[in-house]
Amino acid sequence: MPLQKLTFKPGVNRENTRYTNEGQWWDMSWTRFRSGTPEKIGGWVQLGTHTYRGVARFLHNWVTIGGENLLAVGTNLKLYLERGQDYYDITPIRTTIVTANPFTTGAAGSSTVTAAITAHGAITGDFVTFSGASTVDGILAATLNAEFQVTVLGPNTLTFVATPCTAGAVTGGGAAVSAVFQPNTGLAVAVTGVGYGVSAWGSGGWGLPATGVGATSQVLRQWVGHNFGQDLVCAIRDGGIYYWTVTGIPTTDLATRATALSVQPGASDAPILADNLLVTDDQHVVVVGTNRRGTTTEDPMLVRWCAQGNPLNWTPAITNTAGDYRLTAGSYPYAIKKTRQENLIWTDTALISMQFVGPPVVFAFTTLADNISIASPSAIIIVSNVAYWMGKGKFYVYNGQVQTLDCDVRKYVFGDMNLTQLGQVHAGANNQFNEVTWFYCSTDSLTPDLYVTFNYVEKIWTFGSINRTAWLDSPMRASPIGAAGDNKLYYHEQGYDDGSTDPVSAIPSFLESADFDIGDGQNYSFVDKIIPDLDFDGSTAAVPSVTLTLKSRSTPGANFTQTKTNAVAQTSVAPFGQFSEYCYTRIRGRQMSFRIDSSDVGVTWQLGTPRLSIREDGSR
Repeated sequence: MPLQKLTFKPGVNRENTRYTNEGQWWDMSWTRFRSGTPEKIGGWVQLGTHTYRGVARFLHNWVTIGGENLLAVGTNLKLYLERGQDYYDITPIRTTIVTANPFTTGAAGSSTVTAAITAHGAITGDFVTFSGASTVDGILAATLNAEFQVTVLGPNTLTFVATPCTAGAVTGGGAAVSAVFQPNTGLAVAVTGVGYGVSAWGSGGWGLPATGVGATSQVLRQWVGHNFGQDLVCAIRDGGIYYWTVTGIPTTDLATRATALSVQPGASDAPILADNLLVTDDQHVVVVGTNRRGTTTEDPMLVRWCAQGNPLNWTPAITNTAGDYRLTAGSYPYAIKKTRQENLIWTDTALISMQFVGPPVVFAFTTLADNISIASPSAIIIVSNVAYWMGKGKFYVYNGQVQTLDCDVRKYVFGDMNLTQLGQVHAGANNQFNEVTWFYCSTDSLTPDLYVTFNYVEKIWTFGSINRTAWLDSPMRASPIGAAGDNKLYYHEQGYDDGSTDPVSAIPSFLESADFDIGDGQNYSFVDKIIPDLDFDGSTAAVPSVTLTLKSRSTPGANFTQTKTNAVAQTSVAPFGQFSEYCYTRIRGRQMSFRIDSSDVGVTWQLGTPRLSIREDGSR
């Protein structure tokens, strides 16, 4: 029988029906295209064995003068620095309260301790560290003088879990117990609305409305920040601004916590609030959505910047470049990013250029586009001086002008997206493969479980499933870093397996074509064998293999009635892999679909141009 090459357009297309998309790929996961041919995507390994607390949504990498490679990790609960695969808690302090004999134990044998602390300002889930406490009811001082996560009972009362007490109902702790509170923790999942019935039970205390819960776009705890030289300046979105200073050069002391920018020695008129933050290439710290000088009230559209080269001086003067500007396009700032020529500010309706022009104006602001949208503050990625972002219902690109990005999977992506969790959408780059990726929540998920990728060189789209809450591709690290839902970081593009399990497990990659036929589909086709064209280079399995599948049906609306599956394995190691020569099928139908699967550990593959032994086989 005559041989027919199976050639499909690179990338996947879900904008039309499966039959209309003949000659294209239809479904996939953990597969990418390189130079037009599909291959399995790389695997991931754990970045050390330690974990962090909370959901990570902020990653920033830099190197100090002393050569310390630091990674800031911001979660809904904490702010960490990762160095040498260890995590150091640098979460700032909100307030310190000293009180006498605050502790009361529960019933005998109970591990729950009640603490009476007037006007503590905490919410359920917050962290407090006690010091100066003495032993209470058999609970040792060494146990009490530690960090605890609390449950709030009211504005003056909270509880925490320690070790079992002895007698029960004992009050004590000492005459001067210090309670050091960290900032209110944020939500891991967006909750719409305010007041009663919102957020987790107990988050607002008995008789109190839920705290820190507002519009969906603002409820998630999101950190923003950048290094200023070798120090870190960062902010809790819709919250405080903090500064962490490198000490102990050449060996960095990571035992110190970040502190409020406004209380740094020498600080002048430093802002205390920010929706977003950026350190520009011309050495200005820029905050968007902040308070005016001399006030504590946030103006969402106000932009302020420090004096050039001095992140502590925010007082405008004839001798410096500090200043401010109020945006007029839009009503709420989403993000600020920098490119080589300009800084870009996204509001809820517009994209604005912020260019350094020098004194006396300092920065010039120009509206580049209006009537646009953005899915979340983290939905933007800058690659090769080009901005890509996910909007609400479509994708955008800015490369000197704002354009809608042509997308072959737009209907597929936005048709299966949890719109209440748009705030969790985040973008990342994989420069090795010329890819930008958006991670988002499917309709039935409250955590990011799907991804869509755009290859900006080959202009093709792919998609799949994975749980990643943050992503960073840094040239200072071995490979891209992803934050997972198991409170761990992973190096990606290392090996070809899932390193989150012990032992490692396979990544189930697959790729399936749209339907194809002979001619216009008038006649049935009969296929008796497939001649594979595969490469297993890089595989570590002793006998790497994939499964090739042909499926057939009589009409586009019918179910697949025949399926023929064959395993294709590398049978020996040679400069050019030797494979199964033929896969015998004997399958018949008007329309057919081709699929490749890989579900074994240590296997990677690249598909070339397989051929079918195919002929017409009547019209019935």
